[in-house]
Amino acid sequence: MKGILNCTLLLLFIIGSSTATLAQRKANKQYELKAFNLAISSYLKYINQNPSNGEAMANLADSYRHINQMQEAVEWYERAFSAPQRVDPKHYLNYGKALMGLGKYEQAAREFRRYAQIDPEMGNHFYEMAVFANRNNLLRSKFAITPVKGLNTAASDFGATYFDPERLVYSSSRTDVGRGNSNWTGKAKNQLFLTEYKAQSGTLEPVKLIHERQSSRYSVGPVSYSADRRMVVITRNNFIDGTRHISSSGMKLDLYIATANYDGDWNEEEAFPWNSGNFSSGFAHIMPDGNSMYFASDRPGGLGGFDIYVSYKTGTKGDSWSTPENLGPNINTPGDEITPYFDGRTLYFASTWHDGYGGYDVFRSEGNNQQWGIARNMGIGINSPRDDYGFIFDGVRREGYFTSNREGEGSAGSEDIYRASRQSSEVSLRVIAGTDQRPIDQAIVDFSDCERGVFETDRQGLFAFKADDQLNCRVIIRKQGYLSTSLQLSALSLQNNRNLEVVLQKEGTQYRGLVEDVDTNLPLEGVRVNARNRRTNVGFTAMTDENGEYVLPLGNSEDYIIEFSKVGYSNLNRNVTTGSTYNRSILGRTSIRRVGSSTPITDNNSSFDGNPRTPNTGQAIRLEDLPTTSYAVQVAATDKPNLNSYADLNVHGNVYYMTVNKLNKVRVGVFPDKSDAEEVRKAVRKAGYKDAFIVPETTREVVDKIVLPDDGYITEGTSTNRPTTTPTTNMSGYKVQLAAYRDTKYFDASKVDNLGYIEQMRKGDLTVMFISGFSTLEEARRAMQQAKRIGFNSAFVVMEENGEIKRVNLP
Repeated sequence: MKGILNCTLLLLFIIGSSTATLAQRKANKQYELKAFNLAISSYLKYINQNPSNGEAMANLADSYRHINQMQEAVEWYERAFSAPQRVDPKHYLNYGKALMGLGKYEQAAREFRRYAQIDPEMGNHFYEMAVFANRNNLLRSKFAITPVKGLNTAASDFGATYFDPERLVYSSSRTDVGRGNSNWTGKAKNQLFLTEYKAQSGTLEPVKLIHERQSSRYSVGPVSYSADRRMVVITRNNFIDGTRHISSSGMKLDLYIATANYDGDWNEEEAFPWNSGNFSSGFAHIMPDGNSMYFASDRPGGLGGFDIYVSYKTGTKGDSWSTPENLGPNINTPGDEITPYFDGRTLYFASTWHDGYGGYDVFRSEGNNQQWGIARNMGIGINSPRDDYGFIFDGVRREGYFTSNREGEGSAGSEDIYRASRQSSEVSLRVIAGTDQRPIDQAIVDFSDCERGVFETDRQGLFAFKADDQLNCRVIIRKQGYLSTSLQLSALSLQNNRNLEVVLQKEGTQYRGLVEDVDTNLPLEGVRVNARNRRTNVGFTAMTDENGEYVLPLGNSEDYIIEFSKVGYSNLNRNVTTGSTYNRSILGRTSIRRVGSSTPITDNNSSFDGNPRTPNTGQAIRLEDLPTTSYAVQVAATDKPNLNSYADLNVHGNVYYMTVNKLNKVRVGVFPDKSDAEEVRKAVRKAGYKDAFIVPETTREVVDKIVLPDDGYITEGTSTNRPTTTPTTNMSGYKVQLAAYRDTKYFDASKVDNLGYIEQMRKGDLTVMFISGFSTLEEARRAMQQAKRIGFNSAFVVMEENGEIKRVNLP
């Protein structure tokens, strides 16, 4: 009987052991396949039968870590380390990471120290990260962080990208919004939604399911659109709802490129030529012009894990992209770097390796593809102990969006999308008309120089934006029928003045004058000129520029009191009556005297004829003083020029045009020295011609077309109305090819006009832009490097051989 009982117990033990082994194999297989939810269920069953198996407990803990359940992960790691059976030492590293995910930085530091005894490099690196997090965890955030109401769900919501200033596209695994296609099962697979900003509620809400009637469009996102919203780059993914988007979760990504329609949808797509079945490429950000793309990839040859790369468009087809270039060690690390977003100055990206607070953190680096600055953590608030990534930013509104799987703070579950608002005071810019002080609605506020977009004023003539501690750029304000003007904005200038007022002058109402020192007869800069209409009592103010000149928007047949004031000078008042016809020189020349001077002011309304003067000396220019080759400032290129439209520029020089390749190039000139032309270029840009740039001119070609008085001075005169022809552009010597355009309105000459002379050449239906004037290859190389640093990433050196432009292979 006893023998039978022993045999029965032995049989039960064998059956139990076999069952446990089978359960362990099943759990391990699911763990290896990254099916973490299924692995958790199987490990729990197995551990219930084998409570001493520490390795199974550690794998269970790791499964919890992959689905962001850090508390459960930490508890099972601790049980694993207390179990009789030894565990793989790698779990000490993962245990420390789970502790980081709970914000337990001191305890995490101890575990990383422990792991450093096995792997000093890895252990000590994460020890330093834990020290960083513990030291900086209580710092005040520079951003106000809020979850986006009406958008986040219990499912994964991630990958927000700008579709236009008022709308975002994002990916979600939500199942409450179905497709029109009856074949859709409702199974949670991430798909794309278009959301719109609701001004009344201040929320972003889903308004459209992209690909609504296409049942196959799942597992898509993030995406990225070009500025014209015609090109879209798509990441196809294998993300599982609730599983973290980290490389150890087994994510496989591929990129596709397509032409989008007006609502963000697309039909046909082409695979990115550098995809591979052996590695991933995803999380792409296409630059506004569609000519370069930043993305993450774990392709061979990187620094480890996912690195960030850039590729340049080399043709019109989707498969015409250059070999991906790694951004280098200031960005990429042995860890994972993903979700790049480059605004032209700052690269934002997420990393698991740079010093952070746990999981992915968001970092920023200033620079370009030639040289990137040190990566800097965006700080607590944007970053948390959990995964924070996918950061995008609107520099004008000082707002951005990012993805996080953090707990609390309004989290709806899994990944959620958060809004980050820079905590800085709002600046109000009001645009008014110079003649009657009425607000100007729909005036263009152009932040292009700041690389932040173009906006409009509201019905009250107002536009509000948030100050930036790194702001330093020029903003152009313009409206049809008015003269453009500009503002130089900086964080320093906005510290004490957050209510800006801009006066736009109607075309045809600008009256110009000159203020000089009565003792020296030199023009005075910085003189405040206050004008008040005696009939309406409406007033406005101008300041003299470096040439002592100012502009006032005076009405016809009106009486004005004009006051001139400058620190160190005696104030002076004048009465001015305008006539019924426009006469721009009515204000003439006004002399004011320094305090203490005894020189009388005998004629405070002496003639100011508007003749061009050299910017540095204020002297009129004689023809015989000009060299054979001079310089001019080009302000426009048009089919039918009307020089009267550019009358406001006559004060800076002769306004004329030259016909080149059937286009009439409107220019101001000529000037003997390039430095003189540079001063005029600055003044012309202040007048609103932001694309003005310097060109070389053959003096005789120009002056033969300008009416000169008998004394030989180049005065205002009357520019010719006859088309003239500039000699064929000299395409010899070294030059730098910048880019090719179907529409040259996308070419910003102001970025490169200080590097050399700007030239262009037609090639098929494209216009190729160059900078030239380099006598040596080294000069051209330096110019190419500068061009790349400011955004012309595909620039290269060329030279002419036998009438053909050929690329120069640099050593």
